[in-house]
Amino acid sequence: MADVDNSGLQPLTVAVRVSNTNGGFLTVGSSGFASNNFNYTFTGSPTNATLAVRQLTFVPVANHIPVNLKETNNFTLTVTDGYAPQTNNAIRVIVTSTNDAPVIDGVSAAHQSVQTGNSVQPFSIVTLRDVDQNDDLARTNGQSLSLQVALSGASPLGNLQVGAFTGTNYQASDVDPVVATALIRSMIYQAPSQPVASTNPVTMTITINDG
Repeated sequence: MADVDNSGLQPLTVAVRVSNTNGGFLTVGSSGFASNNFNYTFTGSPTNATLAVRQLTFVPVANHIPVNLKETNNFTLTVTDGYAPQTNNAIRVIVTSTNDAPVIDGVSAAHQSVQTGNSVQPFSIVTLRDVDQNDDLARTNGQSLSLQVALSGASPLGNLQVGAFTGTNYQASDVDPVVATALIRSMIYQAPSQPVASTNPVTMTITINDG
């Protein structure tokens, strides 16, 4: 920014406005800009105003749009020396939403014991979540998940039971994270009824994928 008046020292007032306030905001840092409800202002010499505006950093709102979609964020920059304001609306930042991996919370590393022929709910405090926005905006709990729970170890393994399913490898697809959480919490492990000579470790592996 420059102004030839006053030997190039004419004080300027710079105003920057973020058009899409849902998409992100500017951080002012040590630039000297004042921030007020997505409007940012600075007053100083042309040299200092130039240095100040270059320090503004745009921070997009995380997971504001579905993964891989792009959003254009426009800015309005107005500079005035008190006599003749100049405005530039051509400044824009295009943001691409990136994927965050889904998360499994509440899985204990401690072994859970169950006697032959008995059952246990091994995932009663597990939570499945995904912070990304769903492609279907009506689904507000994050990206839909594919869920797999599998048993492995020495035979006999026993069975997983949920709803009408009984088996050793449960799979579900296109499941809302909240629904998936309720589903896995209700899952029962039924130990084998036939006697075993000693402790029979069974590994239960949870796999989730957001596509």
